[in-house]
Amino acid sequence: MLLWKVQFAGGPVSAEVIPSLLVVLFFKLSDLTSRSINRRRTGPPAADEVEWLPENRIRVRSAAPKTGWKSSITIGIDGQWYEVEHEEHAQPPHPYVYVLRPAPQGKILRGYQEYRAAHLETAAMKMADADLT
Repeated sequence: MLLWKVQFAGGPVSAEVIPSLLVVLFFKLSDLTSRSINRRRTGPPAADEVEWLPENRIRVRSAAPKTGWKSSITIGIDGQWYEVEHEEHAQPPHPYVYVLRPAPQGKILRGYQEYRAAHLETAAMKMADADLT
């Protein structure tokens, strides 16, 4: 009797036929378990790589796509404004590559994201050290 009540209540919730609640729960649990195992095997996602290019451009290599990084958005890095020049696709562990160029003076902000990477300061310090030598 209890199983029937659970199945009846679960049907409308899962948008499934009444007797399939246990099957839906099984597959959801199985999916969550396999995702967890895959995360443990692959480890944490790789940190972004930032490369300084000529003409004050920046190449950002990322393990995950940057949501919203399109040509219409302005990206702030260390007080400077950049826009996406183009996006490239590469091999893992950094399949998403974004080339940023300085935003033109007087650009109207349609969208803005501040980009902070832990190793960005290190890259900027290396660039400054290279300029001194």
